[in-house]
Order: sequence, then C-alpha cells, then structure tokens
Amino acid sequence: MGILRCFMIKEEIIMMKKMGRSVCLTAMGLLLLLGLHMPVQATEAEGVMTLQKTVKDTEIKESPEDSAETLREIEEGTGVIVYGEPQDSWSRVEYDGVSGYMESEALELYMAEGDEELEQEFEEVQEETVRTVEESELIQKSKRTSMIWGIVIAVLVAAIFVVGILSAIKKEKAGEEREEET
Repeated sequence: MGILRCFMIKEEIIMMKKMGRSVCLTAMGLLLLLGLHMPVQATEAEGVMTLQKTVKDTEIKESPEDSAETLREIEEGTGVIVYGEPQDSWSRVEYDGVSGYMESEALELYMAEGDEELEQEFEEVQEETVRTVEESELIQKSKRTSMIWGIVIAVLVAAIFVVGILSAIKKEKAGEEREEET
C-alpha cells in the first residue's frame, strides 16, 4: 500500500472518532480496499506529489526566501505533501490546508515503519474510537435516565398537590354539610 495512502487513511480514522463504531469500521474497510493499489507518488497538474516528513523544526514560508512571511511553524517529524522537485534549495509544500515553501534540507521521504507498527497504530485508533463511542452512549443513557426520573418526580409532586387540593375540598364540603345539619 502506498505511503501517501496510509497517511491519508490514518487522518480519515482520526476524523471518524466521533462516528459510530460500525460506520467507522465500514469506512476504514472501504478506504483500505480503495487504497490497495494507490502508488506512493501521484501526478498532479503541476508535477509529482510526494509525502515527506520534516527532519527538524521548521517553517512554511509564503515564498521561497528566508525573509518571507512565515505561514506556519512545523515540528520535527510532521508529514507534509511536497509538490514537484526542489528548486534553489526550496520545496513547495502543503500541510493542513496551508500551502507555501519550506527549505528542502528540512525534508526527507516519509517511510512507513512497517506493517506491524502501522497495524498497531490502527488498533490503537480503533480502541480509542470504541472508547469514545462507549463514553458517548453512557452519557446519552445517563441523560435519558435523568429525564425519566425528572418526569417521575414532577408527576409525584403534581399528584401530591392534587391529593391535597381534593382533601381540602372534601374537608370543606364535609364542614358545610355539618353546618347544614345543625
């Protein structure tokens, strides 16, 4: 499986944390099936696109110059998409919706650590997803239980008032009847 596709699948799984377990697992399966034949490099209208990672803390600049405005600071080990070949020691990159330029010496090809580590990472994400779903279900169940008890208490309070009012009316009628008898 292509490295770029593995990275994209991981990002999709993280975004699905809030979704239900079955939806998440179905989507993950579909993404895996679709990505089996995806190459590491894909062509774009501007050239070749590769997934690389930073080898040091660095910055994405607005233009390929040291004095250019910094658009985003990036930590070491962060994966970025690199477009085309480096030009004059600068590479055109994109990260988290920010496009700009980064010094080429701060980049190296992103290599997957291995199938076992990738599988372990997917399992950890899946466990976290399951935990999140279970916590959400517990919160919803707690809300429903609280609502039911609130309704029960409101009905009991209303019943007490009704019984009190009926008792007062009955007592008043009984007093009136005694007055009429005397």
